[in-house]
Amino acid sequence: MRFGTGDIARISLVLPRTGKGDDHLAPEWVSSTRMVDVPTQTILGGMQVQDDMVRDGVVRVHVSRLPSGRFCLAVRNGEKRLEGFQVGRDDHDSFLPPQVMDVLTDAPAIEIHAPRCELTMLPRKLGQFPNLTHLDLDGNPLGFFPPEIGQLPKLRNLYMWGCKLRVLPPEIGQLPELTSLRLGGNNLEMLPPEIGQLPELTYLSLGGNNLEMLPPAIGQLLKLTCLDLRGNNLEMLPPAIGQLLKLTYLDLQRNNLEMLPPEIGQLSELTSLLLDKNSLRKLPPKIGQLPELTCLSLGGNNLEMLPPEIGQLPKLIYLFLDGNPLRELPPEIGELRKLRNLGVEGCPLSPAVIADAERLVPSGCKVHRVFLPLNRWLEDF
Repeated sequence: MRFGTGDIARISLVLPRTGKGDDHLAPEWVSSTRMVDVPTQTILGGMQVQDDMVRDGVVRVHVSRLPSGRFCLAVRNGEKRLEGFQVGRDDHDSFLPPQVMDVLTDAPAIEIHAPRCELTMLPRKLGQFPNLTHLDLDGNPLGFFPPEIGQLPKLRNLYMWGCKLRVLPPEIGQLPELTSLRLGGNNLEMLPPEIGQLPELTYLSLGGNNLEMLPPAIGQLLKLTCLDLRGNNLEMLPPAIGQLLKLTYLDLQRNNLEMLPPEIGQLSELTSLLLDKNSLRKLPPKIGQLPELTCLSLGGNNLEMLPPEIGQLPKLIYLFLDGNPLRELPPEIGELRKLRNLGVEGCPLSPAVIADAERLVPSGCKVHRVFLPLNRWLEDF
């Protein structure tokens, strides 16, 4: 079965989560049967297929769980069910029957969505899909990074959150078109230098791992705009961090940082810098060289003073200092003309210092002495 180039824009393989207690891995194809056309709203093995699942000319392969423990798969194009299959779970190497392999091989773009399916391995044939652009494996206890992923030259989005990964192999650098990489919630202790060989990467999520340091190669990600490193064990940042000139969002909360490199001031596009719950004792003067910064969150550190350069942030709206041993605030804080929220809950500031701060900041700025969740501060942003 083949589609002409005018019939298909993309194919998506969607694997829903298996039932609790299943010991199964990846689904295996065991039989196929031609099926007749059916309305779009049809019950397939307990999953209702809705109209919004087919949009923008996307051809999707939907997999649903049957009471027998096998899966039911239907290839759909608009309101027409083109092919139906009953699939089992025996042989991972026979992941797809020839009929569907032909379609996937010819498709201009393929997407595979298989989050939380309790997969512990992937088929070796995965590397035979040169047009695979999206691979979602979030929440599968794979325990390792499948080397077949390195054979997908057109992959743009790779999601492997919570896959119990301990090592990221060099093959990660073989994805030249990758733009989004989600690896949070794993057990990674280090990153290979090949991480820098992703020239198109714009989004990198590594939160909730065990990283103690970043390789200098991180600075080679010249298109990176979002970097999430919260909840690791980082004690320092490499100077190469300053080479990420496109970065707009940097989350370093809940690490072990005691200082920031002066190169942090080179991030001229940065709008949000989150540093809560580290061990920072001081900020570098270069912190004042972030012209686009709107949110600076420093709660729960060991800051005893702020540099006067803090007043050189012309677009700063949110400044969170809660839980620091600050006893005074620099008068330069009055130069933050766009400041709207100043959080100082838990800081040992005298009433006189608080009064001076309220006098110095713009008239519309709220000085919070009682802790408010971050989302409350950001409500009117």
